[in-house]
Parts: sequence; C-alpha cells; structure tokens
Amino acid sequence: QGGMTKAVAAGLPKRLIEESATRRQASVDRGETVIVGVNKYRLEEEAKIDTLEIDNSAVRKGQVELIARFRAGVAAVLHHELAIIAHAGLIVWLSWGAANQFALWTFLILWGMRISAKLVVFTGAPNLVDQFMPRHLDYMKTYFSRRAPGSVFAAALVTITTVSVLLAFTAFGHPGGSHASAGFLLLTALAILAVIEHWVLILPVRDPSLWGWAMKPAPQANTTTKTKTDWRA
Repeated sequence: QGGMTKAVAAGLPKRLIEESATRRQASVDRGETVIVGVNKYRLEEEAKIDTLEIDNSAVRKGQVELIARFRAGVAAVLHHELAIIAHAGLIVWLSWGAANQFALWTFLILWGMRISAKLVVFTGAPNLVDQFMPRHLDYMKTYFSRRAPGSVFAAALVTITTVSVLLAFTAFGHPGGSHASAGFLLLTALAILAVIEHWVLILPVRDPSLWGWAMKPAPQANTTTKTKTDWRA
C-alpha cells in the first residue's frame, strides 16, 4: 500500500509513537509500571541536587567586555609596540647580510618574551605584583588579571621551554669557545630567564622579597590622625 514512505506521509509512525507514550505514561500514573523514586519508594525529603546553570546573556556580556578590554589594552601599548617594530626593522637593515645575526635574534627573543608575558598578565597571573610600577602608570593596572592561569599561560610556557631546549642543543652542537656557541648560549640563557619570569607570575614568590633591597622606598602619602573608628587601628 505504498510502504514506509506513504506511512510517514500519512503520519502513521508519529501517531503510533504518541499512542505508545500515552499508554506508558498512563501506566506509570496508575502505578502499574513502577519507577523507583518517581511513583514508588520515594524519599520523604528529596536531596537537593546542585545543577550548573549557565546565563547566556551574562556569558555574552563577559565576552564583549573581554574583547573591549583587550582592544583598550592594545591601544594603550600600541605606540610602544610600533616603536619596537621600527627598531627591529632598523636592526634587520643594519645587520642585513652580516655573518653575525645574534643581535637581531637577541632582540627578537626579548620582544617575543615580552609579548608572551603581557598576554599572560592580561589573561591570568594570580601572583602578579605591581608595587614597583611608577605612579604615572597606575592606569595600566586596570588591564591586569589575577585569575587562575589558563591556556595562554600553558601555550606560552610550552613554546618558551621548547625554544630554550632547541637553542641549548644548537649551542652545544658548535665547538666550545666559538662565537656561535657563545651566541646561542646567550640566547638560551635569555629564554630560560623568560621561563622563570613566567613561573614567577604564577608561583607564590613575591617580587618585593626578591628586589625590594634594590628599590628606593616609595614616598609616604599624607595620612590623617587615626581615630578609634579607623579600621586600620
């Protein structure tokens, strides 16, 4: 009589499924079909189950704010980055065709590690310390994030560690005492320092305990006389 195609067109499978579901639900409601915890053997007090509720509007708002914050952060340092790019171009021009390219490579490694550290600070650096920032740069603190480290930190750490290992192998692959060995060892040391710098942003090692001895004490701000209601008392 037309097979399944005609039956689907006539709505037969849908009707049969609905009838079966209705009979099943009626059997559950009458108690003929037992479902433990639903129509039989229910607890006197149901335990509260924590469920994850996601507010899509809040998520979207947070993403929009993050993008706006990223754009503002880029705008705040864009002139510095453009100046660095100009200097990089100058170094490339001055060293073009030279046998020794370590000046350019040193500059590029320092620049790359600088960008990497900025991204980590922007996305999540729980141990970030800003006590040593000059007062006129206080506005930059609004771009810092002390959230738990995420994928950006992991990717940066893996990349820098890999670069360090490759540079070390390259250095030891040249004769000891040669300019190539010394140059690659310098690059390796800089890359390892970058790894340490990234870890310091995460681990509970306070910068003041490391560098406080070399810093001048900050000028004391004018303070008012404490009273008994002063929360600092």
